[in-house]
Amino acid sequence: MEDKELFNAWVASLGFNERELRSAGELLGFDKNQIYAVRAGKRPLKKAEKLAMAAVKAELAEWAPEHDKNLLALGLLKETLFDKGSDKTEAA
Repeated sequence: MEDKELFNAWVASLGFNERELRSAGELLGFDKNQIYAVRAGKRPLKKAEKLAMAAVKAELAEWAPEHDKNLLALGLLKETLFDKGSDKTEAA
């Protein structure tokens, strides 16, 4: 998926419509020029921006030392829920 499609899918997944694009972009620190450059395919998304998109979707707060323990706990919960070591496609 191209970055412009990825960005548009993320915006839609948050429930934003076309008129609310600027609000969605501001969640990532984008100004209107950056939003339109990404949507036009003229500017790729950086890895940090894609990670920020995931953090916004997961409703995570900005990182701060006081949030560290909660973030570590979320990581452990994710590992537990999605069990990295198991192969769900194996026949029982």
